[in-house]
This record gives sequence, structure tokens and C-alpha cells, in this order.
Amino acid sequence: ARASLTPFQFRCLGTFVLHELFYWSSYLPFLICDSIPSLRKYKIQPSKTNDIASHIHCFTHVAISHLLVVMPSTLAINFFQWLGITEDTPLPSPSTVILQVIAFFIIEDYLF
Repeated sequence: ARASLTPFQFRCLGTFVLHELFYWSSYLPFLICDSIPSLRKYKIQPSKTNDIASHIHCFTHVAISHLLVVMPSTLAINFFQWLGITEDTPLPSPSTVILQVIAFFIIEDYLF
């Protein structure tokens, strides 16, 4: 429940953890498909192999950028409070959040 969390935990760490959870878990189906030899014929770049070293290299660079870019942006809520922007309105219902997450996944995939 929200009452048991400090505002810092709820806004900053919760947002960052949820972002990372959705970000990294959305990649898992592609990682699994890439490890199945019979599905490799459907790759966009069939001549490129994805070995464990390239996955670790990519993961390291993305994780560092998330710690240096995404984490500070989640901490920016403290700056917004300093400016007087509050969060007094009630939180949306879980069904609204789920629908928005699905919509934003679709929008992000097509536009970005």
C-alpha cells in the first residue's frame, strides 16, 4: 500500500524499478526466439550472430545509460515539487494504468 512507502520510495524507486522491469522483460521473447535455431531463418540480419559476449556488451552499455539518464530523470520529481508541482490528485485505477501501459507500448513501438 502507498501509505507504507515514503514519497521518495513510491515516486522515484518505484517508477525506476517498474520502468526497468517493463524495459528488460519486453526483450525476453526476442532473446528466446533468437536462441531457437529453427527461428533464425526469420532474422532481419541472418548473417549477424548474437553471441553471449555481444549481449553482455550491449546490456552493460544500456544499463549504464539507464543509471545515468533514466534514474536521474525519475529523481527529477523532487525538483518539480520544489517548483510547486504537487501530486494531490488520486492515483488512477489499476485498469486505467494497464490500458495506458499497453497503449504507450504500441505508440512507442510504432513512433520511436
